[in-house]
Amino acid sequence: MFRGYSDHVVDVLRATVSLIWKANKKGVFITKTRRQSEKAKQGPVFKGTVKSFCRQKGHGFIIPEGEAAPVFVHISDIEGEFVPLEGDEVTYNLCKIPPKMEKEQAVHVKIDKLKPGETHYRWDSSPVTPPQ
Repeated sequence: MFRGYSDHVVDVLRATVSLIWKANKKGVFITKTRRQSEKAKQGPVFKGTVKSFCRQKGHGFIIPEGEAAPVFVHISDIEGEFVPLEGDEVTYNLCKIPPKMEKEQAVHVKIDKLKPGETHYRWDSSPVTPPQ
């Protein structure tokens, strides 16, 4: 796909392509850089509960522990083998998102505890029901 370009150009193109995602149906695009995401990984770790997550749309929301305002999470920021479901307990870091760097989104999201009694799916679509 990138034949004939220098390694640096290829790295920049790949990073750009992988970090741009559609924020909403109005066509607004928001980007976060790999550097921002890695910097967030060194910051504090937060706990929360998945409010909603739509695999088809590629995003969802987390309710932070002790707070009411949900935090946005993109599918590319989920780590682990399971698709998050409402009620799953997660840990995550926060990353400011452009253009104004005022809002934050969850990055490096890890499911700590699957919601009991719910059928969970791995990213490869194989179902798993955790013990109650």
